[in-house]
Amino acid sequence: MTLPKLDMSFNLQNFLTAMAIAGGLVAWGMRIESRISVVESTVAAQKEIDKRQDAEKDRSQDQVRADLKEIQAKLDRLIERRR
Repeated sequence: MTLPKLDMSFNLQNFLTAMAIAGGLVAWGMRIESRISVVESTVAAQKEIDKRQDAEKDRSQDQVRADLKEIQAKLDRLIERRR
């Protein structure tokens, strides 16, 4: 049984094909990296927006609670006057 022999000669077409594939992979990697950077900056900006909205929601809830307490106190006074 004879072993297959590998042709070790230099083939320019194969070399150019390999370089084209390598170049494509590098370009793809760079595009992915730029997309990741955009997503990271968007996430950071969204976190700030979320913090502001959460703070505003908390202030609004506190105001609603205060208003409800005031209304309850007024209702209690009205009920006491009618008795």
